[in-house]
Amino acid sequence: MIYTATGSDYADQQEQCIFLVFLSTTESFVGLLYAGMCAAILFGKVGRIQSHAQVKFSNSICIQVGLPMPVAVEEPDTPKASPKRVEIEDTPQDKKASKKHGSLMVQVPEPLKSIKTIVPFPVITFQVVNKLCNELGGEIMDANMRVVASDRGSGASASVVASFVKVQLAEFEHPFFNRVWHGRHKLDQSSPLMSRFAKVMIAQNGGTWPEDWNNPKDIRNALRFSELIVTLTGISNVSAATVHAYKRYKYGDLLIGYEFAPVLYKNPDTQRLKVDMRLIHDVVGQKDGRAEAVNGEEDIGDRGSFESIRLKENESKDFERM
Repeated sequence: MIYTATGSDYADQQEQCIFLVFLSTTESFVGLLYAGMCAAILFGKVGRIQSHAQVKFSNSICIQVGLPMPVAVEEPDTPKASPKRVEIEDTPQDKKASKKHGSLMVQVPEPLKSIKTIVPFPVITFQVVNKLCNELGGEIMDANMRVVASDRGSGASASVVASFVKVQLAEFEHPFFNRVWHGRHKLDQSSPLMSRFAKVMIAQNGGTWPEDWNNPKDIRNALRFSELIVTLTGISNVSAATVHAYKRYKYGDLLIGYEFAPVLYKNPDTQRLKVDMRLIHDVVGQKDGRAEAVNGEEDIGDRGSFESIRLKENESKDFERM
């Protein structure tokens, strides 16, 4: 064998170099394998970072208590009135009036109506904020939000395997998610978050929320779930990659009679709407005073996330709130 580096033939020493050739080949193979694995790990890490949606969920979920509204309801035994057409007598004066104004309409008096108080259904709400809301090009396109509820029961009815049911949101699609998104679900007779007894009571009340249940304690007793899992998917406008995020809420994260504090403000210099990221977890009590006591003596479950929720009573004066 002639080695090009020296131009000499070391055929007599070839058997002595077998170990060195094997060692060099193994070292090269391991080096290439290591470089490939490092590149794959780096690519996976970068892909994982890019696939994570830059959003922030609120630490709590609020239930807004409905305000009673008086509604006029027709009496069931009263016949419904309808307008009648009255013919004008054939006199010169009436003919002139008929040509000028047409036939006269006589309205029969409306039937008697009774005033009934109807209570709107409570609405469960959570908040999602885009972290890149104050930057250009940070939107999430074709965003979709899905919610499932988990219920394992309690006491003797507790099950080892949790059952998941789909929760329908009022607005589960957002074509241009750039600032704040509120997920809302109405707690009506068809809601999977309600207990069977609550659904029967709503049906007996004519399909409306019972007026004597319009308080935080009865609303909490009417619920039946242990966890709410929220998933969000979309396409990032920054990387053009599919992104996703999720949040798991516990039963103890419920705040009844509260709503999220306004987070939008107008910058006085640029006159553009921006989001105050410091107020994402802030909640305010409803104006009618139906909010439940957060630090009450009654044990209503695990309130682990309440430590990061500030019950905001006044708004910031730095900017003009919208």
